[in-house]
Amino acid sequence: MKPGRTLQASDATEQLRSSLRELLGENGASALEHHLRRRLEGDVYQAFFEHPNRFYRALSAFMGVGGADAILRILAHHLIEKELLRDTAPDEFLALLKDGSEEAAIRLRALFSRGSKPPK
Repeated sequence: MKPGRTLQASDATEQLRSSLRELLGENGASALEHHLRRRLEGDVYQAFFEHPNRFYRALSAFMGVGGADAILRILAHHLIEKELLRDTAPDEFLALLKDGSEEAAIRLRALFSRGSKPPK
């Protein structure tokens, strides 16, 4: 992806879904999605991008703060290694999810826009 090109939300959600499936396996990701879907009352991945703090709170309610923080750091490492996120570190990624401001949500989406490759 060329710098400055805007990533479509559907591409970003698919990359996030794919990454969680790689990390947790098909069954683990399905179980997580099921629990989060009930808490978020809708699409888990869309919620991640539209309301990152709400996603974080739902994940924390399900896994505990320590579990949520751990899985999100691992996810951030994975996304960075695959060059789907740039200009960030796992702790910043986590901080943006924890921050309830609109500015944090915009910054999080921008990290995906700059780093993500188009789906194959």
